Amino acid sequence: MPSNKSIKSGFNQLKSHPRWVRIPLGILLVFGGLFGALPVLGFWMLPLGLILLSVDFPWAKRALAYLKLTWRRIKNRYRQFFGTNPASPADNSKQRPAVNNEADRSSMD
Repeated sequence: MPSNKSIKSGFNQLKSHPRWVRIPLGILLVFGGLFGALPVLGFWMLPLGLILLSVDFPWAKRALAYLKLTWRRIKNRYRQFFGTNPASPADNSKQRPAVNNEADRSSMD
């Protein structure tokens, strides 16, 4: 994981680029991220566009923080549900087989 200093230096490096380049590129990336189900355009574009826009706009900085928080929550729920190592399909063979036909159902009565 990158250190906090490298993140701040990268953020300051974004400020060195002209504003007239950052804002249209950020808007295009956010707009492209809204079409995440399409090929090439994807959800990866949304945070990248918000990063670019957060240099100039406080609302984009808040939206990026909310997106990070939401992603952490999703990741934690996934880990809670599946554990650190999700069960492999081979583990499903230990489950009791379902009763499918009439003969098996009548024998259970």
